[in-house]
Amino acid sequence: MWDFFNVQVPWRGVLFSEASMLRVRREFFRPTDQGTCYRDIAEGLNKLRYSEFLRSVPETGWRFEFLKANSFLQRMPPLQLVSDRLTRLPGVGDYFVHNVYAVLKRAASSALR
Repeated sequence: MWDFFNVQVPWRGVLFSEASMLRVRREFFRPTDQGTCYRDIAEGLNKLRYSEFLRSVPETGWRFEFLKANSFLQRMPPLQLVSDRLTRLPGVGDYFVHNVYAVLKRAASSALR
């Protein structure tokens, strides 16, 4: 919903209800998608916290080859620096991650033989 929210605010889920977010998505961007909850949306919006994602990757036999949070801020180095620091703070980072780019590889111990 980049076009609707020109300023990327990581707290959209706190500021707006799930129903209102899906309504805006449906009315302005995906009129044929009748998803009634985030889990119905095929391309994401799974409500997984960043900290939960970080914990789940090694638990499922994968490892990070590359990980970057809020990469859209690369065009704004001062904000990227602040974002990088905030996303690393335990208990706080979940509120400052807007998007995650990750490349995962199967951990050596869990590779198929």
